Amino acid sequence: MRFSLDEAVRSAGLTPADDVSACLPAAADDVVIDGGPYRLNAESLDRLTRVKVSGQGSVIWAGHRLLNSKNNPDPFDGIVPVSKLRDPFFLSMVLPSEAQTYMTWRVNGENMVPASKEYDQLLSIGAVYKVADAEIEDDEPITVCLGRILLLTCTGEGWAVADDQPHPAPPKALYYLPWELEHTVGVLHLPEEQAAVFDDRIEVRLTGSDLTGAPARDKGAVGTILHFWGHNTHLDGGAVKGCLVAYTAWVKEPSAVGKVAAAIGADWRAPGNPRAVQAFSGRNWLLTNEPRVILGHNVGPKAYDAVMDEDAVRALLGIR
Repeated sequence: MRFSLDEAVRSAGLTPADDVSACLPAAADDVVIDGGPYRLNAESLDRLTRVKVSGQGSVIWAGHRLLNSKNNPDPFDGIVPVSKLRDPFFLSMVLPSEAQTYMTWRVNGENMVPASKEYDQLLSIGAVYKVADAEIEDDEPITVCLGRILLLTCTGEGWAVADDQPHPAPPKALYYLPWELEHTVGVLHLPEEQAAVFDDRIEVRLTGSDLTGAPARDKGAVGTILHFWGHNTHLDGGAVKGCLVAYTAWVKEPSAVGKVAAAIGADWRAPGNPRAVQAFSGRNWLLTNEPRVILGHNVGPKAYDAVMDEDAVRALLGIR
């Protein structure tokens, strides 16, 4: 039976300004939405991405935040049109983070600094953090596996691969958190043998102590970040309409599931300026024992239909 969210909201005496999650039955699997944007909790929004939904309306996660909109004229405002509820690229920037880390403000993705002719380089970036409320013993083994990392760009010629590596370069250090400790305490160096290199992946063998920053706990460390990158790509920033980064990641030990999360982004660089600016920052993804494609991009909602080509991007990433 078809279920109308619009009728349920009206019957409950609510408006789109209210959280209408209670109006969506757990068993609803054929939902019609013509109004909105309706505010929903994370569970309800996730459910709508997995069932049949039709109509001309829209929804938004009630906890969505505009994090850095001052730098971008086309920020993700969190609104998800019904037509985008099955689009993994649009959803990657509007769904809630799957876990919280030290970066507690990162509750959803954000497109930050837009393309510009002043930039001539773009670099894909990834990161793995401890989940904020996860309990990890100092001697607990946690092996982070990192596979293919790609940078795609869209120009007047359409979407194309700008950088494609079978895996990131083996990380040589973990960065202590808070970030300023890098300039006072330094970094936590990783011995070469802690990163095993294979043809299609690297396996970074960590312990709970590594991820919690225990070696510098007495100096104020509250955790670490495992940072990694693709290759620096030279391009004409003025010709770039959008960029997308994706990499594959998982954890080896079943006991590590739910304890680490991955983030993603891309950095612009300008000639003669050593300081990078971030094109976008994706949401946090929980790592499991199965390889997951972690992805994010900087194509905002106003430009999305004109710039994003879902079929072409799926083909370039090799995902269905």
